[in-house]
Amino acid sequence: MKTARHLTLLLPVLAGCAMAGAAEELSEGEMEAVSGQDGISITASLPATASINSLIWHVDEGVTSVGGVAVTPEIFAIAKNLSFAPVNADGTAPAAGTRTTLNFDSNFSAGPRLKLEGSWDRMRMQIGGYGNETVTTMGSNPTLNKSTGVLAFDSGGGTLTGRTYANGNFSFLRNYATGTTDFALNIVDASLYFRQGAAGTPEMLFDNLRFSPNFTGGNFGIDSSGIVITAPAFNFNLTFDLRYEGAPAAASAFTYNAANDRPMLYYGWQGTLTNFETRIKPGGVWYGTTGTPAVYNTANRSEGLNFSARWNYDPTFAWVVGESNPAGSGNPRVQVQFDQWQKIGTGYAFDVPNNTFDIVKAGQGPGGLCWGSRISAAGPGCSDASYASSPHYASPQFLNVDTENGVALIARDAKQMAYSTRVVILDDFGDGAGGASDGDYNDVDPATVATTPNIAPGTAETQNVQWGLIYTLGDFDANIFFYPGGYNFATNAETATGLKTDFLIMTQSHDGTDADTEPDFTTGSHYMIADTGTSPNYGIGFMNSAVLLTAQDMYVSLLPGGLNFRTHPATGLARVHFKGRFGGGDVPTMAKPVKGFDINANFESSNFSFTLEPPPSGQNYLGFSGFVDLGDLDTANFAESTAADTTANEMNDDDGTFISLAEPGRPQVDFRLARISGRMQWTNGMLDMVSDSESAASRANLTVSSVINLGATGGGNPLTVGRVEFGDKSLGQIVVPYGILDSSISLQRQ
Repeated sequence: MKTARHLTLLLPVLAGCAMAGAAEELSEGEMEAVSGQDGISITASLPATASINSLIWHVDEGVTSVGGVAVTPEIFAIAKNLSFAPVNADGTAPAAGTRTTLNFDSNFSAGPRLKLEGSWDRMRMQIGGYGNETVTTMGSNPTLNKSTGVLAFDSGGGTLTGRTYANGNFSFLRNYATGTTDFALNIVDASLYFRQGAAGTPEMLFDNLRFSPNFTGGNFGIDSSGIVITAPAFNFNLTFDLRYEGAPAAASAFTYNAANDRPMLYYGWQGTLTNFETRIKPGGVWYGTTGTPAVYNTANRSEGLNFSARWNYDPTFAWVVGESNPAGSGNPRVQVQFDQWQKIGTGYAFDVPNNTFDIVKAGQGPGGLCWGSRISAAGPGCSDASYASSPHYASPQFLNVDTENGVALIARDAKQMAYSTRVVILDDFGDGAGGASDGDYNDVDPATVATTPNIAPGTAETQNVQWGLIYTLGDFDANIFFYPGGYNFATNAETATGLKTDFLIMTQSHDGTDADTEPDFTTGSHYMIADTGTSPNYGIGFMNSAVLLTAQDMYVSLLPGGLNFRTHPATGLARVHFKGRFGGGDVPTMAKPVKGFDINANFESSNFSFTLEPPPSGQNYLGFSGFVDLGDLDTANFAESTAADTTANEMNDDDGTFISLAEPGRPQVDFRLARISGRMQWTNGMLDMVSDSESAASRANLTVSSVINLGATGGGNPLTVGRVEFGDKSLGQIVVPYGILDSSISLQRQ
């Protein structure tokens, strides 16, 4: 038996521990004299694969109901067929095993201190499947015995260092403010693989993954809320290359193959976070209400985990996006870094006060969200117009999605109130011999000019542009649920392996209650670009916006053509709603805003598909395609409205899918395309970063392009605008049976 064999391997270790306990006690000085170093060193070797049949996380054990929802038998999370094995960088087994070392030390002149150091060789942790089951049906009911897929993580080797300075008896565990902690984790050259079927099915790869968090002079401890970690400066580095292989050979599963793995994206965050604080606390989804109006009682929680986090951004912190290196390693040939952050308002730049992770049973959710409201209330409370988030919006609306047996990720009242004020372009294309990338981001080699005529010798590969990208989140809320099990759209049948999701995500701006008062720029959600050179700075875009993304029964599938998001053909629903004011003004205060127009656009569909596609061999960009059948859902707690569609009072009817442009603050004076229905299809989509040397104009740019097919051209019904309105008057309708649009938008360095 596997269990017996693993216990046998542990017996020598346990025997050694027993002998150590029986030996005569040694002082610190004696230990140093014997070993040359005080403390304890533990080395573990893994010559072959070790395995665990299953790992279970069980919540709400013995609880019969949560918030009026029956949870007996309780649902739990199960990771199946876990294995640990040494592995080479190419995925093959090494000749020798892997080694892990831990050193514990506690003798320092600075005072009582605990030190932990660790290092490990490259190894693979693989999870053969993840699912959600109950005690009574575990492994016996095919409808419940589902899996999200197989996951493999290759740690490229790394180091761990932790030191805690405490004022006597390590009291930091009960009073974290009495001591300080240093921490450093360094994982380099790691790889994360994922597939939803057997070996040989499509794989997604997070390659060249690096994770290196560290801080000094921080605090680590426990208080009444849970585990607390703080640091005045938290250095953070997480970067990776996203790659995709649509048809890998079964024999080369979970290995990098330069000929077949397609580069899609280089992505990450790197730099320093200041005033860092995070708390990990017990408690899952909540239930019940409290107060007047009856808002959700977030203190009344089921079993699970929740955490909070907040920090500011050091100017060095950067959000990084680029093209993956086609060679499979090294620096990306083109990347863009957004840094030099500007905070808006007086609070933290980033603040997530309530994030929850839980395993939930069908129907056991935290309650819906209030779209257009300043409060988090149950259904009846949301409709109270006195709690509207803005006088420019309609009465608040209660929205919700049904839940099944699965994983819940919940966020409430999160904020991101800062933006980058500089763009750094790193262009390493054509710098090395023969136009290859050498990874130094220095000046272009003069010898390269003959093969790249668009760039002059000595042109700097690193260029700083005083241009800001503003994407603040005034109030972010989300209900996201994941369930094991997929769907085969070719055969219209559910599958045992795959991933399904329901989600309700919104970010809003709470403007105040006076219709004549200008919105508060320091608390809203804005999506703008800004000139951040010589002061004063000006921005233009959408201010004080609200964005809603929601879907019911959407499947996430790894297909030969890419990563696909698609609604169930019978029960699937999708909705996107955007409200905001187009305008501009001085940033970061917006003391003198310039009003353009208000936009209100709602899109509803019961048939939606979107695919992120890898590029063809030899090319490097992020591709996309998809289609949507627009219409009027008329689904309670999901659609924009469920009012009857009549001809007697058309202006007050349910508009379904619509686009409205109005005078600022006067939604009744608008130009509206209402009751939009029919097919829109996107093909040949491309998100491409173009370097100076690739551009005919010798200007780096970001280009988004696609071909949009309308109506029957996209394989669906004609695209119809059921009613064209101006103010309260109908101007008729528009029908587009066939149509093709070529679209291309570029942001170019000047």
